Amino acid sequence: LELARIGIGAAILLHYTLAFPYIFDLWGDAGWMPRDVVLQIRDPWMQSVFYYFGAPWEWVAFHSLFLLCCAAFMVGWRTSLVKWIVLVGQISYVYRNPMLSYGVDWIVASLLFILCAAPVGRALSLDRVRAERAAKVGNIEARLPPYGSVWTGACTRLMQIQMAVVFYYSAISKLKSDIWLNGDAVWIVFTTSDYYTRIILDVLASHYWLVNLATYGTILIEIAFPFLIWQRSTRPYLLAAAIFLHLQFGLLMGLFYFSFVMIMG
Repeated sequence: LELARIGIGAAILLHYTLAFPYIFDLWGDAGWMPRDVVLQIRDPWMQSVFYYFGAPWEWVAFHSLFLLCCAAFMVGWRTSLVKWIVLVGQISYVYRNPMLSYGVDWIVASLLFILCAAPVGRALSLDRVRAERAAKVGNIEARLPPYGSVWTGACTRLMQIQMAVVFYYSAISKLKSDIWLNGDAVWIVFTTSDYYTRIILDVLASHYWLVNLATYGTILIEIAFPFLIWQRSTRPYLLAAAIFLHLQFGLLMGLFYFSFVMIMG
């Protein structure tokens, strides 16, 4: 869980730091999605702190606070407080402009919620360093919080189930699509304007069997992961296959944020 905290915190920090120059275009009232439009189409349960901001300085102040909390969450400083601010911020950004959100935003929110429920910050964190220093000064080593607990194990299992469910439904959605069943999905992906790469297409055109292998291999990994990840004998192979799959998404399709978040999960 602590490694997930560090990884997810780093990913969110970098993601929203790069968005800083464009906060008014992406989430401002005069940007791509005016607030009045969002308030008309949103579900009543959808809430965002940005619904209540009007002055530009409020946007800048919150975005700066959010980035500071992301950094604190990553290094484990005042973790019990800042993790909730990071979760509220992540949900607020998603609900403020639904047109920008896609699968990884909901995965991040789900992982953050689990990390908020878990007692993170007890290891690999500045909170642990502070606690150990205080214990040495007061000679109260016995009062240090344990690294693990029953609740920590429960949250770890919940995160594992979360990732297994994500893989399962990703595979099921692909099985409903003809391009995946026909083995052509990877070719079609790289012919779109978003992911067009001439070098990759030249290789795939010359060796089209690679398209079929990559297409069916993706489905195989995603459908096998939720069933075979629990056995000790098959776990290392499924972990390696899942990490390899998302490394390909990052390197070949430029989905670095999505790939990194999935690997951390």
